[in-house]
Amino acid sequence: MKDKQGNVHIAFDACDVCYEAKKGYKQDGDVMQCINCGKTFSITSIGTDNTAVVAGRVFTDEYDGNDVVIKITDLEAKSYMF
Repeated sequence: MKDKQGNVHIAFDACDVCYEAKKGYKQDGDVMQCINCGKTFSITSIGTDNTAVVAGRVFTDEYDGNDVVIKITDLEAKSYMF
């Protein structure tokens, strides 16, 4: 998703704490909330060590306004969550 500054943030739809429940997140404005445990965090924290991140960073270089490039190895690294 994009934050208010236009930065793209990407994370898996799985809570780092309770991913085994396989319930994912819901969005409420600028906040994401785990459907299972209720953990909340700001959209701007997506892409930090606080979330189930893809590649652990905010995507700026890999985003051209339409597409985001995600490496297969980044997806494989968290595949155990699904």
